[in-house]
Amino acid sequence: MSKSLNSICYHCGSSLLPNEAYSTDLNGVSRSFCCAGCMAIAQTIHGEGLEVFYARRAQSSDKPSAYLASDQIPTKLLPYDDPSLLGRFTRPVGDEGDLETTLRLEKIRCAACVWLCEQHLRRSPGVKDVQINYVTQKVKIIFSPKQVSLARLLFEIERIGYEAWPFEPSLSVERSKKENANYSLGLGLLY
Repeated sequence: MSKSLNSICYHCGSSLLPNEAYSTDLNGVSRSFCCAGCMAIAQTIHGEGLEVFYARRAQSSDKPSAYLASDQIPTKLLPYDDPSLLGRFTRPVGDEGDLETTLRLEKIRCAACVWLCEQHLRRSPGVKDVQINYVTQKVKIIFSPKQVSLARLLFEIERIGYEAWPFEPSLSVERSKKENANYSLGLGLLY
């Protein structure tokens, strides 16, 4: 079942819980929020005349708003919940059956991006810990697979305008080699 745009937070895109939503007028339009933090950030953004942030975010997303507002995990992410792949991208931690995964994040541009991703993921049921490293563009998440799936975590990141995929060091080394080769070639063309 897909949710209407009125049932998601104007700032972060999280689902609104019945009777727990916050709302305020921004530039004459009533907006709903999942928490006081998102409402305060949106008020600050609008108060500083930076509401173009929301327009650019909508324009830069190649995913339709109905896709992002839906609570249904897209088919392309479901293979990450396959037990054979899950074992490849996670490792057990603690005595409660929790798992840890490291994801590579894309489109993280500043400390506010990091904060938004961390806060959004921490509100997901089953997420025990979230640590984002801005420099390496990686997020380490400890979660209970009984409450939340890896595919759901990836989708939640997409829903707030970012992209993520499981980090694999071997693939990262190959990607770095290609980037370095392209960079070296580009430098050679300058001379």
